[in-house]
Amino acid sequence: MGVIQILERRLVAKQARPSPDGLTDGLAGALRKEIAKVVEAEVAKALTGHQAALRAAQPLRPVHSPSPDLERRLRALERRAAPPLKAPEVSIQRDGAGLARAIVINGQRLLIQRDASGLMTRWVPDDGSHRLPSYGPAPINRR
Repeated sequence: MGVIQILERRLVAKQARPSPDGLTDGLAGALRKEIAKVVEAEVAKALTGHQAALRAAQPLRPVHSPSPDLERRLRALERRAAPPLKAPEVSIQRDGAGLARAIVINGQRLLIQRDASGLMTRWVPDDGSHRLPSYGPAPINRR
């Protein structure tokens, strides 16, 4: 049985019987008042329960400031952040004939090796550990 039905029965018992057309104005007003009381009581009960749950949950989370541990971890992450990327600095060094002889990328010099026809074959670091062939044919190691 619903709340409205219970209230209707109470009101009918207290006041005059309703007319066959429906509830009288006085009975309808009293019914609205009773419904409002019941709804207010239910809302107050629910609100009290929500407030108690909120009070119980508040100690679980910091309200005003983050924890010192979290701040420490965030500062450590900021320190570890990589520096911003920048475009590489590149320059090309040419020989007397205008052919590219070397390229310098961010201060590291790479020499260009060419085959017998003058085509570029590879880049090698300019650290003295390699041997640039002459513009003639590459020596063949035969045993």
